[in-house]
Amino acid sequence: PAVAADSPVATADVFEVSWAIDLPITISAGLLGGTMHLMREELVSDRCAPACDASRVNAFDRTTIGTYSVLAVDAGNLLVGLNMALPHVFGVIDLFANDRSWYGLASDTALVAEALAISVGIHQIAAFASQRPRPYAYNADLDPALLGEANTYLSFYSGHTANSFAAASAYSTIFTHRHRGSRFIPAVWALTHSLAGLEGYLRVTSGFHYWSDVLIGAAIGSTIGVVVPWLHLRDTVSKRRAYVAPLFGSSGNGVALVVSD
Repeated sequence: PAVAADSPVATADVFEVSWAIDLPITISAGLLGGTMHLMREELVSDRCAPACDASRVNAFDRTTIGTYSVLAVDAGNLLVGLNMALPHVFGVIDLFANDRSWYGLASDTALVAEALAISVGIHQIAAFASQRPRPYAYNADLDPALLGEANTYLSFYSGHTANSFAAASAYSTIFTHRHRGSRFIPAVWALTHSLAGLEGYLRVTSGFHYWSDVLIGAAIGSTIGVVVPWLHLRDTVSKRRAYVAPLFGSSGNGVALVVSD
């Protein structure tokens, strides 16, 4: 969404991006997630369908067992792409509507991309570590080939939801700091997070995720989306100090990364 000409607009220097640091982080996190995804057939070991034990599913999630909807799957796949693309579209609109600098747009794009890459990397680690059967894995009427796919056992947590909320929170946080005092800030948060919430709902109705998968994905994605831009705020960068300190305890010794203001 564009900001009216009379809205207070912050300069492109609100955020400080270090390309030598942030670009490798983005690429590394993205490569980690992508590599694990490509190796899913080798990484997934226990494939219980069609005889998965439904008693292992908690009461909160049990209502979703056996659900499967191709329509919801397709709609969710389209929506997650839209959710991840919208911040960049809005950024271009903002660029021309407010005569902002191209460097500012590049910085915003880099921050959203970094948040998404980190979200993807963390999600893949969690999914392969847990190897939780999806709700549709308990539907014995589905195609055995589908039930035997590695992707059927990567339910925890919802990556589509996490990525949608990461993009929504990253852009909304960036918009808030670049346009402090703008009357459009609540609308930006409401629009982007409503679409992210719809993605979560579609992932449940599709049978790909339980309610807990979606809620945890939303929490993790939102946290990443807020924290990544915040860490790059120029005021935060100038005040923040990071150092490694020795750590001693009864269970063992080590080192700790300490970040302080």
